Amino acid sequence: MSDRKDGEKTNDVIGIISSSVHDMKTPLMCISGFADAILDGTVPEEKRDHYLSVIRDEAKRLSLMCDEMLLASKIESGKNKYEKKPFDICEAARRVIISLEERINGKSLEIAFSTERDKIEVLGDENAITRVIYNIVDNAVKFSLPCGAIEISISTLDGAARLCVTNIGENTDDLSRVFEPFYTKDREKGTGLGLFIAKSIVEGHGGRIFAQAEDGGKSVFGFEIGVPV
Repeated sequence: MSDRKDGEKTNDVIGIISSSVHDMKTPLMCISGFADAILDGTVPEEKRDHYLSVIRDEAKRLSLMCDEMLLASKIESGKNKYEKKPFDICEAARRVIISLEERINGKSLEIAFSTERDKIEVLGDENAITRVIYNIVDNAVKFSLPCGAIEISISTLDGAARLCVTNIGENTDDLSRVFEPFYTKDREKGTGLGLFIAKSIVEGHGGRIFAQAEDGGKSVFGFEIGVPV
């Protein structure tokens, strides 16, 4: 991305901000509408907790959208810096799975997690690579069919660590576009920035990210990153 002209980067940042602001209108309208309904007494007392929980969830979604927009803008402007140190990618993946446990259980998904060995060190910015893992697993959870299964595996190959996430879901028809900014089949499930951010981070580490369809409606998302020499 460093060889791109400043004007092109500026246009990309403006596009990111414009599209994200448009996407923010839906949760904002929901929060405002339900808050007004509670305040003016339209919502019955017995249903207030339900609508308050909706407001809470929409606020969380809005906060995530803001975080993604700011990070994507930072990446596109070339201001995102990485502090690369050895860390255990297996442990990072375990933490991600735990953080998504409530949503995984909510869809009755089965998680199969396997590693070549208990500890595999990679060289990278731990927070940034953890975000990559989160975005890829989060994508699998979002688009997996209820009561389905997600397989997460970590192995080593040719001086690199490879993490793969396999699931059966709704997004196998056009995987060639999933890493484009704002590409999403369902705006209710995200801004379309998660996988774009993951790709940018991985490539910023000199790694490779990929998505491929397999027989039986399976999707495989993954990335490779270097290990300490």
